[in-house]
Amino acid sequence: MAMLLDRFTDMGLVIEPDRAGGRMRVVAPERLRSIDVATLPYPGIATDYKPLIITMLAVADGVGIVTENLYPGRFPAFTEPYESPYDGTVAGKLNLVAAWGRNTMGTAAGAPGAAGNLIFGSTQRGTNVNYPLVLTTIRCVEHFQGGPITRNNDWNVELEPEPWIELNSVDALKYGIKDGDPVNVITARGNSTTDQAGRTKADGDSAGFAKGFKARVGVGTQANQRVAPGVVAIPWHWGERGLGKGSRANDLCIDSWDANTRIPEYKACLCSIQKVTP
Repeated sequence: MAMLLDRFTDMGLVIEPDRAGGRMRVVAPERLRSIDVATLPYPGIATDYKPLIITMLAVADGVGIVTENLYPGRFPAFTEPYESPYDGTVAGKLNLVAAWGRNTMGTAAGAPGAAGNLIFGSTQRGTNVNYPLVLTTIRCVEHFQGGPITRNNDWNVELEPEPWIELNSVDALKYGIKDGDPVNVITARGNSTTDQAGRTKADGDSAGFAKGFKARVGVGTQANQRVAPGVVAIPWHWGERGLGKGSRANDLCIDSWDANTRIPEYKACLCSIQKVTP
């Protein structure tokens, strides 16, 4: 956010943060000035900030040039995420990583910690042979905003009190999971039951929060099911505290970034699932 505020200041805005109240006061003493902006990796301007700056430039004096930087090897070809279901580890399955490379500014292999690759060196990375499903995090109507907000609103919690996963009926049948069953989701970073307590300050409020996710199994024809075979969808809003508590989906996700947008690639990783036996 600091990079964006700096550019707004260059345009003539006066920004006064009120840290005690968690707010900021923004004033334009005079008509805004145009500036030139180029999208760059952190600490440069991220691509998803570009529309905000273009909007400001539309009412500013002068001419501003906005340059979008794309990195060699990214477009027009599609590249695979750091954890891909087509990574060549399953016999007889397409190896799209070999064909297109990984989502990276550095080497095609996307080795963690290598120069230019947007993934922490300490991040554990799984393979499709060990984690056969794709995990994606989602929002729902009742928990559309950040979890600390909605899971502390008793109306929202009454409607959606506990975390859940949505999976296709094909996968539910394969793994012996029925609608309403508790499910443990596992990635290379850990699982949704026993591993999360070790990353949490233990107290009376957080005790026993990580119980996995309640299964919601698709019904009807494949065309009517919201989640495709091979995909697990999880709302990311629950945590260890609040009126509604439950396993954290974000603990399972990968710490990497998209090469062009410079925003987290949390929504693209691999997982496996197991029915939790009470």
